[in-house]
Amino acid sequence: MKEFSFYLTTKRVKQQPPDTEQATAMSLAAQKRFAFAKRIAVSEDPTFVLENAYESVREMIDALLIMKGFKSYSHEASVAYLQETNCEGALIALLNRLRERRNGIKYYGKSAKKEDAEKAIRVCKALFTTLQQHLKAGGETG
Repeated sequence: MKEFSFYLTTKRVKQQPPDTEQATAMSLAAQKRFAFAKRIAVSEDPTFVLENAYESVREMIDALLIMKGFKSYSHEASVAYLQETNCEGALIALLNRLRERRNGIKYYGKSAKKEDAEKAIRVCKALFTTLQQHLKAGGETG
């Protein structure tokens, strides 16, 4: 995975004034999406579970980026930003894998299995907690 600075250099992330109000609104939307993902029965529709779990975390990352004065135009850039935080490298790698799976679902008609959805919920739950703490701390990621 490329470093976050690469995405700044290539304009896939742009600097903008920090916007706490927008970050808060996005965080609330992400929380609702994650709650929804957890309510969907993984045996009934694992593909939607995986998609919504991943999207909820990406939205939380984007909320954090907005709070820090950035706007991401790339899912890869959003995931790469986690390297700037104290998030565990293994979790970042797992989220990147979920990003790839979601891309396959969204653009190539792939589907997810029950085990994939269960793993997505576990990974995203761990990341969600960390990201919420960063947002509550005003975007501090160190």
